[in-house]
Formats: sequence, C-alpha cells, structure tokens
Amino acid sequence: MNNTFKHLNFYYLVFCGSILLLGIYKPTLNWDMVGYAASAKNYEINDPVKLHNFIYTELKQTVTKSDYERLTGLNQRRADIANDPQLFYQQLPFFDIRPVYNLSILLLSKTGVNIFEATYLVSAICVCLGVFLIFIGFRNSIDPLLLYILPVFLCGIGLLSIAQLSTPDGLSFLCLSLFAFLFNQKRTFTALVLLPLCVLVRTDLVIFVFLTLVAILFFQPKLRFTSLMVMIATVILYYGVNHFYDSYPWSTLVYVSFLHRTSAPADVNVVITAADYLNMAYNSLWKALREYPLIINMGIFLLNAWLTENDKKSIFMNWTFWLFVMIPMLYVVIHVLLFPAVWKRFFIGFYAMNLIYFFMMLSNKPAVK
Repeated sequence: MNNTFKHLNFYYLVFCGSILLLGIYKPTLNWDMVGYAASAKNYEINDPVKLHNFIYTELKQTVTKSDYERLTGLNQRRADIANDPQLFYQQLPFFDIRPVYNLSILLLSKTGVNIFEATYLVSAICVCLGVFLIFIGFRNSIDPLLLYILPVFLCGIGLLSIAQLSTPDGLSFLCLSLFAFLFNQKRTFTALVLLPLCVLVRTDLVIFVFLTLVAILFFQPKLRFTSLMVMIATVILYYGVNHFYDSYPWSTLVYVSFLHRTSAPADVNVVITAADYLNMAYNSLWKALREYPLIINMGIFLLNAWLTENDKKSIFMNWTFWLFVMIPMLYVVIHVLLFPAVWKRFFIGFYAMNLIYFFMMLSNKPAVK
C-alpha cells in the first residue's frame, strides 16, 4: 500500500470517528426518538400501558428537563400522547414498519446502551460504515485528490445531519452505500439478491428497488429471470411487512404529516382531496427552493449529464449513468410526488450516489460496466 492510500485511510478514519462523536455528543432529540424506542421495546412489551410507562419513565431519566418538556408538551398532540397509553400506542404503526432499525436499537440496548441513546447511536454507526464502504469501494475509481474532497461534499449534502437523528435514514444511507459498493465491484448478482431487504430498512425504498430492477431488465439481459424473481420477492416482502405491522395507509400518513397532526390516527376517516394535494405540493415546491442539498444535487445532476454526453456516451444507453444518476434522481421525483416533502434526510444516500458518479467522471474512470 503506497503512502497516498495510507494517508487516505487515516483521513477517512478520522472523518468517520468525527461523525461518530458528533452523533453521540450532539444528537438531534426529535420526537421520532420516542416512537422508534417504543417500537423497538414493543418486541418485548406488548401491553400499551406497560410500554407507555416504561418509555416515559426512561425518557425522563435520560434527557434534560427542558428536552423532556419539549418532547411531552410542546403541543397538544404530544401532551395527549404522553398522558394516554392508547393514543401513544396508535402512533406505533408509523414506526413499526422499519424492523431492521428497530431491532438494531433493541440489540444495542441489550449491550447496556440506553434505549434512547441507541436510536441515534445506530444512525451514527451506520453513517460511518457507509462512508467507509464508499471509500473502500471507490478508491480505485476516484482520483486520490478528489477522495480528500469527497467528505466535504458529503457534508454539503447534509450527511452529518442523519448521523445525529433518531431515524432509519442513516441505515438507509448505509444500505445505498452497500449497493453502490457491490455494483462498482461488479457483484451485480449479490446486489440483486439483497435488494428486497431494502424494504425492511425503509418501506419507501421499494421505489429504489423497482427502478433498479427495471434498469437491470433493460441493461443486463442475462439477469432478467433473476430480476423478475427478485421483483416478486420484493412485492411479497413489502406487502408482508405492511400487513404484519398493520401499517396505516398512504392517506393517513399524508394526512397526519401535512394536514392535521391528530393524536388519534386510527380513529380518523381520512379523505385527501385534489385541492389538499395541490396545496401540499405548492408548499413543498417553495421549500425546495430553500433546500440547499437538493439544489446542490440538481446542479451535480446537470453536470453529470453534460459530462457524460461530452464524453460521447449517450445518457440513455449508459448503465453506470442510470445506476448512479438517473435512478437516484427518479427516486427523488417519485418520492416527492407520492409524499410531498423535500426533507433532505430521505435523500442523502441518493444525493451521495449522484456525487460519486460526478467524482468518477472528474477522475475520468467510471468503473461500472
């Protein structure tokens, strides 16, 4: 190993270590921490009253007084949930459908880590692993000088924020980093076999799975039968997860997220009108104009298209371009259409794939064929 890669190894170890420390000592204590901790503990405690008592007793002992008051009384909805075990239990279907993340929290808590601290520690660890996978997988595809710059750009698209959150977005980033790694190492079959598991990380990653499978059907004729089998497995797994955890329908998720933050989602009869949807879309469009990671991603997308065409390679017939640029961009567009929010945490992994391709093009060696 030459000195350049020794220095890069150290550089990325320091960067990953910094991410881990940031996640541990500067977490973003959002209410999702309560929901995911409860979903994790729900594997052991099925009684709503006992689960409610455990969660709020543990929360009071874990966070500061001001944070506890914010998490339990910032608004009427949080106050209702904090005081009523049945209303609290109605929130769990929003969180239960991320079983890999929830089980990771539970497993980490069994080692002695506080269950609330485990929610953001899992995120920080996953982001670190994802960054290191990108480094290991692309150190021969990206110029060493650009590898030094890559972490700066990753921070620019919001990477550090998901290391501080109690959400499965850090795990989603690791998942996408793994697939980028496998595809770049030409382990397409292995990636295919693992693809259905994405829906156990985040059910909305089913969009990514199907976009990838459609692209493989077109670009990789030898893998068409395998792709079709994987597609069937993904459908079964997706519907199985939603049925097993009795998840709320799309309309309830959108209603609670954008229209009315009810504390009793199971008791409302939800109807989303065209006017409701257009109003949500309009608000998201304005927010998108101030969402700098999205704007950066759009700029890099356009640069990638220009660099690819300038390299005399049609963007429509280029498998590497589709894999790292078009599929991530289509995912963002479809996701926003289905769930009109431009929250960066949903898309960091996809922004990173777009960024990786950009650095490969600057290095003039896009490796995937």
